[in-house]
Amino acid sequence: MGSAPMHPLFRDLGMFHVPGRQAKLEVSNFGQLYTCAITANLLLQERVKDWADRTNGMFLHVGGDDSIAPETVLEQRGKKAFVHWTQAKNDPEQVQRVHFPGLKRHQRAFEKLVRSYRNDPSQLLDISRNSIVFETMTDLTNALGIIVTDENVRVERLKNRMSPDYASEETGGYRAVC
Repeated sequence: MGSAPMHPLFRDLGMFHVPGRQAKLEVSNFGQLYTCAITANLLLQERVKDWADRTNGMFLHVGGDDSIAPETVLEQRGKKAFVHWTQAKNDPEQVQRVHFPGLKRHQRAFEKLVRSYRNDPSQLLDISRNSIVFETMTDLTNALGIIVTDENVRVERLKNRMSPDYASEETGGYRAVC
C-alpha cells in the first residue's frame, strides 16, 4: 500500500518524519505552541481528507438538509448530518458546508496545561482536533491501518475507547478511537 506524496510545506519547513529518527521540537511557551499548531492543523486537514477519501469516511455537514442529495448524508445524533467525503469533495458548495473543527480553545488548553502538565506546553498534544466519522467498524479499522502506515505522519499514541474494557461512564458514554 503506497502512501500519499509528501506535502510541499513539510519539505519547505524541513519538518517531516524520517523513520528511525527521533523528532524533537522544543516548545517553550503557549504562543509558540499555537503558532506551530496552526501550521500543523492545515497540513493535518489535508491528510484527514485523504484518509476519509480512501476509507469511506464522513465529515459533519452544516447547512440545510435539502442542500445535498439524501443518499449522500447520514443522519445521526438528532439533527446533525454527516456527508461522505468521496461524494462531497468535487462539489465546491458541499466542500464549503463540511465542518472542519478549529483548534482547541485557548482557555481549555490553558486549563489542561495548568491542571495536567505542570505548565509544560510541550506535553499538550491535542490542540488540532480533526475527526472522521465511519458507519462501520470495518471502515474504521481500514482507516487506522492507513493512518499508522502513512509516511507523512507519526502516531504518538492511540486511545481505544471502543474497547469493551473502556469505562465509557467516565466520559458520559462517549466512545471513539483517538
